[in-house]
Amino acid sequence: MRLLSCIAANWQKALPYLSVLAILAWIVFFRSAPLSERALWLGLLIIYMLHQIEEHLWPGGFRQFTNAHVFKSGNDNWPVDIGGVALINIGFVWLPVSLAVLYPEALRWVGLGWIGLTLINALTHIVSTIRLRIYNPGLITSIVLFLPFTFFVLALEAP
Repeated sequence: MRLLSCIAANWQKALPYLSVLAILAWIVFFRSAPLSERALWLGLLIIYMLHQIEEHLWPGGFRQFTNAHVFKSGNDNWPVDIGGVALINIGFVWLPVSLAVLYPEALRWVGLGWIGLTLINALTHIVSTIRLRIYNPGLITSIVLFLPFTFFVLALEAP
């Protein structure tokens, strides 16, 4: 349990390094096939890591923002807690998107599903900023990365 607690508390500190490694991997493996589904899914993972840097590292504070402004809980770690944030970002984002990179034919719909969820994520950040009239961590990457990328992939993958 100690290892899981350590990962839950510190996973976001690895994001700058992981995102640089992922960008280098994308360049090495996909520069000749940048529009392959495998390249697109790795691109999705990269922009998620950049988004997660904004949410949880610099400037960070997504968990605290959500608890204070969305749930009005008065507790920085409830209902959105440290373990839940780690589980969602590692288990429900990195894992399925990474599997789609590794097995793009078998898991094509996982990659496409995550494109749709990424669009919803972006819209949620934008709508909450408009509604609350306050910056929320993740807004900038939602506008600059998520929206253009998801619209591009959806247009590219549309029959």
